[in-house]
Amino acid sequence: MNEIEKAYWAGFIDGEGSIRISKVHSGLGTHKTPTYVPRISVGNTNKQALNELKQFIGCGRVYLQRPAIGRQKTQFFYEATHRNAEHLIKKVLPYLRLKKTQAELLLGFIKEKANRKNSNRGTLTKEELKKREQFYKQMKLLNI
Repeated sequence: MNEIEKAYWAGFIDGEGSIRISKVHSGLGTHKTPTYVPRISVGNTNKQALNELKQFIGCGRVYLQRPAIGRQKTQFFYEATHRNAEHLIKKVLPYLRLKKTQAELLLGFIKEKANRKNSNRGTLTKEELKKREQFYKQMKLLNI
């Protein structure tokens, strides 16, 4: 992969993409705390472009979203979460312009999750939840 390709896909993500932290409330069983998911998605009506992005990155998924009522075209999305999102951001970060701050925040969030003191998948401490919520709120403000 060359630098021109990295710059091209960075521009595509800047123009068509979303870099965010999703907050998911499962509410199943005893797991009542939210889960925070690093997520990058890119929407486009051209599925081939998104498949090429997936091929370039080597991970993620492309899926179909049915058009809303009154909308003519079907839209496709490329999505990368967790480590796949980190992999993508590290490739394009130097070339991002509009979403560079969000990308850097997402990398910080992923690093914070990786540095978790309790390596088991048990319940997060109040401090860990507070940090994740802060990242979530910061990202939300950047994406207004």
